[in-house]
Order: sequence, then structure tokens, then C-alpha cells
Amino acid sequence: MRFRAIIFVLITLLGTIFSIPIHAQEATPFRVYMAFEDGPTDAYTPQILDILAQYNAKATFFINGYQITGHEDILQRTILEGHAIANHLWEEPGFYAGSPDEQIMQSYWRTEDAIRAALGDAVALYDAQPKLFRHPGGSIHKLPDIEGVNVITYNPSVDSDDCGWFQDSTGNYDAGVLANLLGDPVSEGGDRWNVFEYGDGVIISFHDINRVTGRVLPIFLDELQRAGATFHALPRPWDEPNTLP
Repeated sequence: MRFRAIIFVLITLLGTIFSIPIHAQEATPFRVYMAFEDGPTDAYTPQILDILAQYNAKATFFINGYQITGHEDILQRTILEGHAIANHLWEEPGFYAGSPDEQIMQSYWRTEDAIRAALGDAVALYDAQPKLFRHPGGSIHKLPDIEGVNVITYNPSVDSDDCGWFQDSTGNYDAGVLANLLGDPVSEGGDRWNVFEYGDGVIISFHDINRVTGRVLPIFLDELQRAGATFHALPRPWDEPNTLP
């Protein structure tokens, strides 16, 4: 009851800043794919996993390799609860789009080895999942081909901007994130549309490295469930190996 009360207060407060238009999908299915990147972290990943469990929602976690040590239990919990684990290279600095293929692949394999070692007995669940990859910051190119390994490379369809990189620093970040997701996007940079405008198959970029995400996530899940959405781990049914869909 206390958790629901907190959510009610947040919705009430945010509602004074902007109104969230709720649009039920006219056609079904309305499959939503949440992607949390740059973790895991002690401070925020367990909270996000708790929230997802409350809503019976599945998601994908794009892991930075340097974050794994000391968080092995979180990684194991993530995959045991039915979420997908994906490779987000060892760390972001130095690995943005345009990095040499050799450098990218070294970082990719270093992260893969760390993920597998951290999962212990749960590594069989990881092996049963399709291999998923997101380049830090996104990329127009898929991961270079690996002989004998099929990898799907992803960019998000909708950027929540939950880190506030493209928002007015004087604004209300929580309200801005919800506007980006559900209403009129407020973050600058490129063409932006919300989850409803994209519709079935939307991939949403979140992060599990800051407090904003955990605050807005229950509100987002409530509104999307009301609109008939279901929440799944990647890949989408139509995504093909060794592509950037």
C-alpha cells in the first residue's frame, strides 16, 4: 500500500506540470521492449528488477563489462527472473560509433567472458538466449560478423533520456522523461516520437545507473498496461541474426 501511495503522489505532482495523453492501441498486439543499459549497479538495478517483477514485465539488460565484478548476484538474479542479458561492451568511453572493429571486438569478447563467468550455473540460460548487442551511444553499423556466432545489434526506437543529457538542466527530469515516453517529447536531438506513436515492437532506452529511472518506471508501466501493452525481452519475433533491425 505504501508503494502505491508513493506512485499516486508522484502522478499527482507530475500532473501539475504536464498532462500525459493515454492512447489505447487500436490494433493488437502492442509489444513493448524495455532496454536498460550501463549496469548492473547495487543502487538501482535491484530496485528496477523489483518493479518489473511487480508488473510481471520482462526486459533486456545491456551490460557494461566493468560493472560486473561485485554484482554477480544481480546478474544471476536478472537472468533467473526471465530477463535477457545483452552485451554493451566493457565501458562507454573510447567505444563510441566509429571505433575500429578490432577495438570493438576486443571489448565485446572481454565483456562476454565476464558475463559468462559471473553467471555461474545460470550460464545455460544465457546460452539459450539469442546473442544481443548495443553499441554505446548507438551505431549505424551492426557488430562485425563472428564466425559461428549469431548476434543481433540494436538501437532504441524511443529514448527516455532518463539521464537528462538532452533536457533543459533547469527542468523537472521526471516529468521530462515521462513526456518523452508518453506525451510530447521535450528532449532535444534528432527526430523524437513517443511510445504510442511508434507502437508495436517499440524498443525503449533506459538506464539502471540513476535514481530517475526507478521513480518514473511504475508510472510508465501503469499507463502502458492501461493502454493494452505487454512487456517482453528482446529479440522481437521478426528480428534476424547478424542484422541491425
